[in-house]
Amino acid sequence: MIVNICCCGSSGSTLFSNLLNRHPDILSGEEMSVFSNNTIFENFSLIKKYPEFFVENGVPDFPTSPFPFHPGRVFLTDVDNYRLSHNEIFTMLKKSENTHEFLFKLKNSVLKSSQKKIWAEKTPENIHAVGNFLNTFNNQEAKVIHIVRNPKDVILSLMNRNYSFFSAAERWITSVAAIQPYVNNKNVLEISYEDLVLKPEIILNQVCEFLGVSFNYEDFQAQNNNSGVQRNHQISSWNNSPFGKISSSSLNKHKTSSINFDILYNMKLSKDYANFLGQDHISFRDLANKYGY
Repeated sequence: MIVNICCCGSSGSTLFSNLLNRHPDILSGEEMSVFSNNTIFENFSLIKKYPEFFVENGVPDFPTSPFPFHPGRVFLTDVDNYRLSHNEIFTMLKKSENTHEFLFKLKNSVLKSSQKKIWAEKTPENIHAVGNFLNTFNNQEAKVIHIVRNPKDVILSLMNRNYSFFSAAERWITSVAAIQPYVNNKNVLEISYEDLVLKPEIILNQVCEFLGVSFNYEDFQAQNNNSGVQRNHQISSWNNSPFGKISSSSLNKHKTSSINFDILYNMKLSKDYANFLGQDHISFRDLANKYGY
C-alpha cells in the first residue's frame, strides 16, 4: 500500500511521519515530492521522456494552476535517504507505461531494504494533487491522510520560517481548501495535530485501523528506528527528533501572541482558485469553523 500524507506546511506532518516510521509495517522517511505535482499524473509521458531535466529543475504544473504556493515545484528529492540513486529512478520512469506502474515500482524499491510493507510518503504539498492521486488508484492500493492544525498556530510557525503574516494565512486556506472535495472519500482520513499530540493512543489506533495494520501503542513509543531510512532534515521551529517523545509545547502558541488574527476571518479563496478546485467561494472563517478553530 502507498499512503499519501498531506497538509498545509507546519501542521505536524514531520512528527506524524516519524511516529508512523516506528510501526513495524510502515516506512515513512524524508519528503520525496513525488505525489505533489499534477503533472506526474496528467502528463507522465513528458516526465518519462525528460526525467533528468525535471529532477534537476523541478516540475511546473501544465497548465499552471492558480495555486500560489508550490515551493520550487521540486520532484523526487532526498532519494539517497532511501538508498536509491537517481539513475535507478530514471530507469524506473523510462520502463514504466504510466504513473500507476511507476509509483508501484518506486514503492517496491523504497521498501526493499526494510521488512515493511507500507510506504507512507509525507510531503505537505501533496495536498494539491490529491484528486489525481486518488483517481490513479481508485481502490485499496493507496490511501490519503490529511493533518489539519489550528490556523493561528500554523501561521505563527510559518512566520518563524520567514513567511509573511498574509502569505502564511493564504497558504493555510488554499491548502486546506484543496482537499475539501475529497474529505468524504473512503480512502481519505483526516486527523488533527492537536488530537495527535493530546490523544496519541486514540489517534494512532484510528490510523492503524484505517491502514489495516495491527495496533500496539508501544511500537510508537519506541526510541529506535528499524526502517533503514535516514532522516537528515530538521527545521528550527520543530522540537521533536525522530527518536523523541511527543511534545505539547507547540500547542496554542497563538494565545500568547500579540497578533490580531481577527482580520483574517473575511479572507476568501480567489474566484479563480475556487473554480479550479470546483469549490464554493469559501472563507478563512468557514474553514476554521469547520474544524473547530
